[in-house]
Amino acid sequence: MILDILFIVVWGLIVFTVLGIIFKLIPILLLSLFILFIHEISGIPLGVVTGIGIAMMIFYLINAEIEKAKKSMDDFR
Repeated sequence: MILDILFIVVWGLIVFTVLGIIFKLIPILLLSLFILFIHEISGIPLGVVTGIGIAMMIFYLINAEIEKAKKSMDDFR
């Protein structure tokens, strides 16, 4: 039981750390780790947690691109 929880936590840390480093999204990384601990407490399947983390990263990337476009439009004016 303890080894299962430890394995899931370590696996989640590795996956979300790699995704966080790839996309350079430290706030999303921390939020994804929080969701991983929610998985541990409530028993939500790990695939769902991983999907939610990836969806949040994509949402964050879209918002970052929108903000960058707004800034470049302001600089253009």
